[in-house]
Amino acid sequence: MKSRSFWVKGDRDDYAHFLARTHNANLLDVSSPFHFEIKSKEFSSLILRRVSIRGQCSNSYHLQDAFIGLVITRPGSGFSTGANGPIDRKQRDHHSIYWHFASDDKVYNHHDDSDAIYIRLETARFLRELAFQGLAFSTIMALHGQEASPGLIRLGEQADIHLQKSLSSEEQDQWADQFLIDLIAECQLMGSLKANRSSLLACHHVKTAIQWFCDQNSAAAINLEQLAKAIHATPRTIQASFQSQSKLTPMRWLKLWRLTQLHRLLFHNHDHHSNANAMIQASGLGSIDTASRAYRIIYDKTPLEEINLANLARGELAKDPIDNGKTTFTIEEAIAMLSSLKQASKGQNNLDQLVTLRVKLD
Repeated sequence: MKSRSFWVKGDRDDYAHFLARTHNANLLDVSSPFHFEIKSKEFSSLILRRVSIRGQCSNSYHLQDAFIGLVITRPGSGFSTGANGPIDRKQRDHHSIYWHFASDDKVYNHHDDSDAIYIRLETARFLRELAFQGLAFSTIMALHGQEASPGLIRLGEQADIHLQKSLSSEEQDQWADQFLIDLIAECQLMGSLKANRSSLLACHHVKTAIQWFCDQNSAAAINLEQLAKAIHATPRTIQASFQSQSKLTPMRWLKLWRLTQLHRLLFHNHDHHSNANAMIQASGLGSIDTASRAYRIIYDKTPLEEINLANLARGELAKDPIDNGKTTFTIEEAIAMLSSLKQASKGQNNLDQLVTLRVKLD
């Protein structure tokens, strides 16, 4: 499957429309003239985005704890981000690194002729790799606003190149997983990050707990008491360790991890609805309705819509096996698919394929 991608560009009205559709965001102010261009590519575990803005603007949006955003700005960019504080669009003569964390109510971005690579990471995967490296969340936060290292700049350039590449499903996942490992290694080198003695113990608890979580049957019901008994620590100790190292509770991390695992399976799946239901039931997220609601909150679509979008990326449509191979959709599914096609084709001169939807009216 090709990873989902789009290219949007335009003026202030187009930018406001893009923000409203993608981030539940608000455009706070914008200069005139103003022009932007965004190229985006979605993998199963991260989103790459190249953002170029000519002019000035500020925007805000809510960031869920399921995601962490990394921004690497290029020399000459006027960019700042944070929850509060004065606007600082000072143009810098070097690459800089900025983080978006969900610990704040809102994220505010300020642009002035900015040029940046934005990487949206899944929190559960990111924290897992941090724990395996013995790093605390706070050590990564301390790098906010610093000059990027040569190694981190190279990773940003790799991400930019991958916006243009067409990879197989396996190659996509291999690249994204290795990219995350390399990213954390570069961050560790950037700050010469070391944990103190008390933090090392907390890191050990978190690493051990995450490893135990990952070793369990994904469909198994797990509670804090089971975890504490398995890793020989008290529930209070585990809770405190997770809060200090990851800003999440252990059970919240587990839920996010199971959602990311389900997302990866659905992202690459191309079979019909019954397979989707089987994967949801095996995810450990509860009933199909409960899991679907949780999935939609995080990924802004249902598991079934995820599969349908995957089929669109293949140039196919999901077929209903009980309808003699004919393509049938509910009105809601048809609208979602046509909206995704419209977004994907925006800014292009033509549409690669003509799609006819047969809508099933109940």
